[in-house]
Amino acid sequence: MISENTALRKTLFYFSLIMVFVYIALGIAIAFSTFLFDLVPNNRMVIGGILVIYGAFRLYVLNRQRKSYKFFQEQKSNNENLSN
Repeated sequence: MISENTALRKTLFYFSLIMVFVYIALGIAIAFSTFLFDLVPNNRMVIGGILVIYGAFRLYVLNRQRKSYKFFQEQKSNNENLSN
């Protein structure tokens, strides 16, 4: 299970964090530069904005998952301490 495997959980966390920065960087690059101008000639600001907003949303979700996992780990350790 993913919640028990800390190495897999850390790998997924860092991969998600890297992807957040990729979405935000690509969104800014498309919106405010001539990067990939031939591929996206129209509505560059809209597409770039959507990518930046999606990256920010993924960052929010990732942060909530991290806090939720820490909360459940603290509850688990508190319950184990009480039973001892």
